[in-house]
Amino acid sequence: MADHDRRDPAVRLLVQLIVSTGVWLVTYLFCTSRLAAHDDPPAVRGAIVAVGIAGLLPWVFLTAKAIRGQDEFTRQLRYLALAIAFGVTAVGSFVVDFLHRARLIGEWPITGLWMAMLVIWALTMFAVSRYYR
Repeated sequence: MADHDRRDPAVRLLVQLIVSTGVWLVTYLFCTSRLAAHDDPPAVRGAIVAVGIAGLLPWVFLTAKAIRGQDEFTRQLRYLALAIAFGVTAVGSFVVDFLHRARLIGEWPITGLWMAMLVIWALTMFAVSRYYR
């Protein structure tokens, strides 16, 4: 039996998640820099957008696969953390929108909102797992 067939499926999934995160990071950096620095025709800009989206999709599917593969209690913790992060991000988006409309802050990119939700989710996962220990 080949060595890669005997590897733990959890380790394989973790490696896939790490690789997909790297792919997403590379495609995101490439696409944002290319769109900011060049004035390409609309077809090229559309293709660049498609590459940027395609770079994120494997991470999304692998994260869902990782959560589905966990036991029911761990999934419940992940979903609780996601619900809390969703609520905090919703409140944060309203605060940022109103502050922007009041001209107290500049425009905040949507990607920044998504990144904030990821950070909030990670912090909430830590807090929820500590709470239920």
